[in-house]
Amino acid sequence: MNGRGVSKYCLIIAVFVQEPIEAEERKSSKLIRPTVSSTLPAEVHAAAEVIDSEFQSETAPMIEGELTRSSALPVTPEELRTRGAQSNQLSGSAFDPALPLGVSGRIAFNYSALWAPSESVKNQDADLGLVRQNGGISFPLWFGENQSLFGGIGIQNILFQTNAILPDSKQPFPDNLWDIRGSLVYIKRYSNDWSTVLIGSIGSTGDRPFAGSRELIGGVTGVLRIPHGDRNAWVASVSYQPVTGLPFPIPGVAYIWEPSDEFTAQIGIPFQLYWQVSEKLRFDASYLPVLNVRSYLTYQLSQRFEVFGGFDWINESYFLYDRENADDFFNVLEQRLPVGIRWNIGENWVFDAQAGYVLNRVFFSGPSILKEESDVVRVSPGPFGMLRLLYRF
Repeated sequence: MNGRGVSKYCLIIAVFVQEPIEAEERKSSKLIRPTVSSTLPAEVHAAAEVIDSEFQSETAPMIEGELTRSSALPVTPEELRTRGAQSNQLSGSAFDPALPLGVSGRIAFNYSALWAPSESVKNQDADLGLVRQNGGISFPLWFGENQSLFGGIGIQNILFQTNAILPDSKQPFPDNLWDIRGSLVYIKRYSNDWSTVLIGSIGSTGDRPFAGSRELIGGVTGVLRIPHGDRNAWVASVSYQPVTGLPFPIPGVAYIWEPSDEFTAQIGIPFQLYWQVSEKLRFDASYLPVLNVRSYLTYQLSQRFEVFGGFDWINESYFLYDRENADDFFNVLEQRLPVGIRWNIGENWVFDAQAGYVLNRVFFSGPSILKEESDVVRVSPGPFGMLRLLYRF
């Protein structure tokens, strides 16, 4: 999981629609028609593809939940197993760059490592490079009558190689940033096909996680899905994630419109778009206010390989242990242009490799992601590389 600011919120409330398909079609959907997997932070990743965030989350491990058209959520073990193979068009992973947009099924395990070599720090005689690692697991805990409970654990670490300083406080730039979280997701389906999701998370974030009470974090999210017709739905949500760039309750209202199997849009907050342009070409896009944007083109080379390219604009927020103001976050803004190749290994494993260019990377302290108040550190543009391994079922 990660201290991913508003991106955690987006992961938690992102929703998607799935078509019921036969067993043979489900089998082929993993290899022939990969679509967006739903991955929420350790919050909604194992339920079956719903709203990560990671969370963020972020953040990181994510419990996939699913709000489908007919029977909104997986509330029995049988539904959890059968729905994992179905293709999903809109998902929470659309907001988390640590997770892919083109993988079907529920992600039970994920690990990724990103390397950005040292680049010069503007207005300082210093360089900054980093290694970013994300890992998470998600798992079912309990099934009752039309209800279920899932758990998740996620960890994110950023290791910096730098001699930069924070220019206003004159403190050294942090060596590490961590986000470590556990989460629970409760799903309830009602007799009228309405569905609700309640998500709670707790953990710690910053350069010294669990060092004190000021480094502890928690959050809650609620989601209501109301079917509208055979293919569409209304979704209302509210999320309170204090460690974000917008540390106040955030409401959301969206309408899921699916005029055909090839096109699905979630119109509102957050926004998502899925468009199967042709048999082999797909376009995905998402937006969550204020600074979370993703758009990707994916081309299928064969049943097991596809290539992709896109744009990620993300923000993350952490607590520094030595901060003077308890309400100040250490914020990260980043824009990336990735291209890569994805390999579906058998029925369950997915590996992808990507490389690209970081257009802009900024670190700063302040109570909001919207204003660079102090300790602003700007890093020159440069390349990056990333490897990622997933297990789905």
